[in-house]
Amino acid sequence: MLAAVSGFCLMVALASGPSAHAAHRATANLAAPDTASRVLASMTQAQRVGQLFMVGTPAASVSSQTVTDIQTYHVGNVMLTGRSTAGVAATAAVSASLQSKATLAATAGVPLFIATDQEGGQVQVLQGSGFSSIPAALTQGGYATSTLRADAKVWGSQLKAAGVNVNLAPVLDTVPSAAFAPRNKPIGYYQREYGYDPATVSTKGIAFAQGMADAGVDATVKHFPGLGRVTANPDVSSGVTDSQTTRTDPYLTPFANAVNAGAPFLMMSTAYYSKIDAANPAAFSPTIVTGMVRGDLGFNGVIISDSLGAAQVQAWPLGDRAINFFNAGGDLALMNDPAILPAMYNAVLQRANSDATFKAKLDASVLRILTAKENRGLIGRGMDVSSVQGNVGWQGAYNNGARFAYVKATEGTSYTNPYFAQQYNGSYNIGMIRGAYHYAHPGSSTGLTQAEYFLAHGGGWSGDGRTLPPALVLQPGASATCYGLTAAGMVSWIKAFSDDMHTRTSKYPMIYTTFSWWNTCTGNSSAFAATNPFWIASYGSTPPASIPAGAATWTIWQSASSGLLPGGQDRFNGSFVQLHALAANPD
Repeated sequence: MLAAVSGFCLMVALASGPSAHAAHRATANLAAPDTASRVLASMTQAQRVGQLFMVGTPAASVSSQTVTDIQTYHVGNVMLTGRSTAGVAATAAVSASLQSKATLAATAGVPLFIATDQEGGQVQVLQGSGFSSIPAALTQGGYATSTLRADAKVWGSQLKAAGVNVNLAPVLDTVPSAAFAPRNKPIGYYQREYGYDPATVSTKGIAFAQGMADAGVDATVKHFPGLGRVTANPDVSSGVTDSQTTRTDPYLTPFANAVNAGAPFLMMSTAYYSKIDAANPAAFSPTIVTGMVRGDLGFNGVIISDSLGAAQVQAWPLGDRAINFFNAGGDLALMNDPAILPAMYNAVLQRANSDATFKAKLDASVLRILTAKENRGLIGRGMDVSSVQGNVGWQGAYNNGARFAYVKATEGTSYTNPYFAQQYNGSYNIGMIRGAYHYAHPGSSTGLTQAEYFLAHGGGWSGDGRTLPPALVLQPGASATCYGLTAAGMVSWIKAFSDDMHTRTSKYPMIYTTFSWWNTCTGNSSAFAATNPFWIASYGSTPPASIPAGAATWTIWQSASSGLLPGGQDRFNGSFVQLHALAANPD
């Protein structure tokens, strides 16, 4: 919904027809696949492989090796490691710096998953101003379930404000007893367990995960099939083996329940499980990863490894660690040390380029990761703003996944947005692709007159790859839905505006409307389907079902008038590569 000077809100539904410009035409021809599939199709093989890795960087800074991993090896995910007392604002700056490296060349413009370990107790990476002191999981396990979920939402909101969108928690490993806990070096020794029975662990761990989801952060249940029975820590010891857990063990129940509750990430242990697969660590075991996680649990989300730099797996060459994990059925290879990434990446890329079966397996994993990013609102997300939003916090919007913005420039022939410069330049300076829009008053002056007014006050275009086509906003007038014009008169008005914009800028304007308004006021005209992309306002979680006649699909969809981002909540119907092409190519 876009606000008029009068306070009347604009709601528009967009559809994009087979336009003459390449990006619009490409979008129109891809109406069937989901956005994640389109992004996958736009990526090079090198970029696809980069999405399969998560590397570390110190929580209070950005390491040069991590930057190299993103820019040279196309890594699509980063973990904040160590300990930081810098607080929320400083961590947000680190996250923003990392996200700025996720460029068109590096990641096909796909934002990063930024993760950390924020369990509580002795495992809380991020501390300082703005972060709560989170109690250990064993203490959390004594909370009422509703209280824990509410608290986890608060903790998750702090992560979200810091630019972190994945928490590598909760621990769903069950430690057999309080007496055994001190001997259980990876979990019980640090009170990382929620209790000493699967029912408590399940209920409280899921409450924590749901609280994170409520805050807009993806939780990661770990460490399947459990580290609660071992006595050594696979992070620092080798040969760590669980000799008790079976494929039908009751201690697997918390993981099964978390999957049923919608857990988006599941982390694999690197320990051995002799009663399930004595020959392979869990993260390298097809029996455990594919057979149990995908098969027995029915998990369709992202399977992430525990650190592949851990002592437990150091007997394998670096490249083999990654290949073994992916061959077992894993999706996202994690390593704290960014310096070991190149060897793994090169080995995986080489195998993908020579082995079609392996490549297909990797593509399926990349699609799962991209789908998780789409579900978290990191792909195709944009916004539209006007004077109602005032000075916009562009860094925060960027951290929350916004990659494009439309900014109101003018209305009729007598209004200019007093915040236009801050909004239009601010979105550009933070790294977004942005465009300007004109709020039409078709009954007050001609289309040509309003186009010229728009052009004189911010409605231009340049083929810099960062400027969207100028947009024309069409919605009911304050006194008359169609501004007193007949359908034929409205089509003529729009054509005069559109043709002048094209003559002056070489771009046909994006048309923002609802199908209802378009149907009523233009008679569902198809006159613009071959030239103008459509921006459709259709509120809810389902993309527009009705679009203007002749248009193949919508180009931008406004799904809500407010939300996580300032102003209207928008989605682009394609990949970032296509969005960039829309902003770069004349019609």
